[in-house]
Amino acid sequence: MRQSPIDYGRAPAADEFEIIIFGPGYGEAIAVHLGAARWILVDSCVAAGASAPVSADYLKHIGVPAECVQAVVASHWHDDHVRGMSQLAAMFPAAKFYFPAVFADNEARAFLSAYSGEACSGLSRGTGELYRSLMSREMSIAVKSRVEIIENRALEPAVRVVAFSPTDAAFFQFLARIFEYVPRVNQSLPIGHAPAISPNLSSIVLHVDLGSDALLLGADLERHEAGWDAVVADAWCRGKVQAGLIKLAHHGSASGDHPDMWGNLAVEKPLALLSPFNNGRHRLPTSTDVTRILTRASKAFITSRSSNKAQIPADQLKRLQDMCTNIAPVNAGFGAVRVRRRVNADEWRVETFGSAEELRTPSRRAA
Repeated sequence: MRQSPIDYGRAPAADEFEIIIFGPGYGEAIAVHLGAARWILVDSCVAAGASAPVSADYLKHIGVPAECVQAVVASHWHDDHVRGMSQLAAMFPAAKFYFPAVFADNEARAFLSAYSGEACSGLSRGTGELYRSLMSREMSIAVKSRVEIIENRALEPAVRVVAFSPTDAAFFQFLARIFEYVPRVNQSLPIGHAPAISPNLSSIVLHVDLGSDALLLGADLERHEAGWDAVVADAWCRGKVQAGLIKLAHHGSASGDHPDMWGNLAVEKPLALLSPFNNGRHRLPTSTDVTRILTRASKAFITSRSSNKAQIPADQLKRLQDMCTNIAPVNAGFGAVRVRRRVNADEWRVETFGSAEELRTPSRRAA
């Protein structure tokens, strides 16, 4: 059953920062107001029963004109982060389109083309959305570590958005990994689905410098030598304003976490936001993830119900468990977490919409 439309209320004031993260049980999108009616959209998802990307619907709902969107960023090519991205890129033609620099290479473009679904439908895993987004733009901007995305000089001090990844090491490792999947002269069609390349070597992590505070948007970066290990070891990244608010990487999973990310790139006990990942038996965050997150964050909020337990009476659940195993909700619902703060204020104000909720420890949730 489709949820009732969400009333998001008013748009942020000119001197009000905002980050809102949307997420159904599978998917993620972010919109950030940089002040003075300047917006950046990161990733894309589509709610069940909807036809347009959720971030575009949101801006329309609160009355933000399309020309206020300065940048659209595809953080990486996984389909839970780019569903509807080609639509989003087309809906904001004045915005600059940013994509991971790993796909600026000719071999990587050939990989995207081969698995775009254009020649053989159904083989795409986000590659199609990214490919169509790139093909629809006269110019797109490749992003790697230390690239500046946007600077908003309408406020004092200026707001600046830069990338912490992909690193140079990730760039070369990704090209080496996809080489075997690029069709050759005598192979016109790809064979099988787009490969699931692990770990994630292409993800763009963004740092948003707000002057006295910062946002750290972790996308799906994972902990490996060319990922978080390299980012937290980079003195340039460590020299930026520490983040008081973090969008956790990879749905709060252990693979997207790094102790030094909390210690070197964020303030002590920052506010944390995340979206879940519910796809069959693969569900994030786990109970262990939730416990770990809440030991490091002051508070955490998730866009969709955080419990992996079925929301049904205990006696009914027991009868079902007698008949089958691995019971899990099919869809945890759609929700959004919005955080706002005036330019000169000290604290963020958190609002939840739809199925969003504060993340709690398993014991407290069960109680």
